[in-house]
Amino acid sequence: MATFKINGKNFATQDGTGAATIHSDVVFPSGGHVVQTKSTTKVDAWSSNSTSYTDVTGMSVDITPTNASNKIFVMIHLNYGGSLNLYANAKVLRDSSVIDISTAVSLGNQINATFAFGGDNDNFQYKLNSFAYSFLDSPSSAAALTYKLQLATNDSSRYVYVNRPSNNDNGSYISGGTSSITVMEVT
Repeated sequence: MATFKINGKNFATQDGTGAATIHSDVVFPSGGHVVQTKSTTKVDAWSSNSTSYTDVTGMSVDITPTNASNKIFVMIHLNYGGSLNLYANAKVLRDSSVIDISTAVSLGNQINATFAFGGDNDNFQYKLNSFAYSFLDSPSSAAALTYKLQLATNDSSRYVYVNRPSNNDNGSYISGGTSSITVMEVT
């Protein structure tokens, strides 16, 4: 179980399944509050070796803001594994628009992403790794919205896995996990 804190106060608690509970007494520094929370937890495995961004099945969540001036706080918890020397990139989208992307690199083969991850040591293929991401989005909309995660690899000979490591040996050193995407409308 994990507890998330802001300014020393409990903000949310995540149980062993990856589901998050947002504490109802959360007050943001500007006096705002959480209006609604939507969450999806992915418990099964997914894999891809695509060099094009591909939707991760089960890593999307729908929300309809109650007011167009409200913001959407997006949180992603990703358990991942991959082939040796994996370099993977991620994009987080609101409907078909990327909501948060780097502009830090600009040479021809370099890739700007929302976040990137990977691994290159000999034991990486046996391990489940964890990554957390958050972003405060301003959609300026009161229409139904879908937030989702897309992943891509840098080389089609390398696989990225969600919720399991690359190596699937029948050993006690192989672990599965859960991943989740949670969105909160905040004032």
